[in-house]
Amino acid sequence: MFLERFWHQIIIILLSCIPLIESRYAIVVGMTLFKEIGIVELFILSQLGAFFVGLVLLLLLKPVFKWMKNTKVFKNLVETLENHGKKKGEKLQGKIDNSKNKNAKVWASVIGVFLFVAIPLPGTGVWTGSLVATLLDIRFKYAFPAVCLGSVVATLIMVLVGGAFMTAPDWLAQWLI
Repeated sequence: MFLERFWHQIIIILLSCIPLIESRYAIVVGMTLFKEIGIVELFILSQLGAFFVGLVLLLLLKPVFKWMKNTKVFKNLVETLENHGKKKGEKLQGKIDNSKNKNAKVWASVIGVFLFVAIPLPGTGVWTGSLVATLLDIRFKYAFPAVCLGSVVATLIMVLVGGAFMTAPDWLAQWLI
């Protein structure tokens, strides 16, 4: 029983590290499949994975991209990823450019990255938010908290939505009886 629960916890952490699934969908999977793990524990486990991914990406994307651009094999991949990130960050960049001073630009970019990650839609999670923050050249000390808090908000939204839909059959059963 202990080992089974341990592996379920590891699965939640690993799922929250995968692009497109991330913490917001990992927690819904956990609520559905691993009923022995409480919602608070699922939340913490999913955030551990998301924070780890944000930390690694924000620290390593810039140097890894720089190295990859110098290789024939990976140059096109990096350019494709950069174009994807720039497209996602264009609206945000426009709002940042309209800011009057440097501090306003920094806070506009940080709030923009936070909101971008906090919206639980495909393509707006920790992975893409970290890419956008890197391409906008937001310093780590601002980008990491913005990405992490965005992940927390997106996951909380998914807990509320997921919980409502997962209990819907019980509501229907009570209504029908």
